[in-house]
Amino acid sequence: MARQQVDDVVGFQPSMQDYLNYVRDPGNGYLSTTIYPKKGMELTIKVR
Repeated sequence: MARQQVDDVVGFQPSMQDYLNYVRDPGNGYLSTTIYPKKGMELTIKVR
């Protein structure tokens, strides 16, 4: 299992939309959600 964190996805969302769509699609083998410790961080886990 691998984990990835991307910081400030709220502020940069327009430029990151393709990435977010990809990791949020369960068919691509990831679980991903935005958490809010500060400005919004995308926490992604590769499940297969």
